[in-house]
Amino acid sequence: MDDFVERVERHRSAPLERTAFDNAFVSWAVCDDISLRQASSARLNHLLTAISPVAGDLHKTSKTSIRDMITRHYDVAKQQVKGTLAIAVSKIHLSIDA
Repeated sequence: MDDFVERVERHRSAPLERTAFDNAFVSWAVCDDISLRQASSARLNHLLTAISPVAGDLHKTSKTSIRDMITRHYDVAKQQVKGTLAIAVSKIHLSIDA
């Protein structure tokens, strides 16, 4: 049990970076199909603040801000995919089943 307490304290004192938080937040919201209402909820902010006051400060509570953040991440990923496809040696054929 002491090992667990030590790990929790070590992680609690580690700095929380905006980029890492935003990446994890967008991944969670998109991959788990979280609505903007849920992603911006006051209860989620309260939970994050209880875990780490810094996390609560980093959490956006505006639906518009969250949508904009997700859109920015999408635009970056889209450019990365375009770049990867542009340097492909052979033709790429896509087949999408609906």
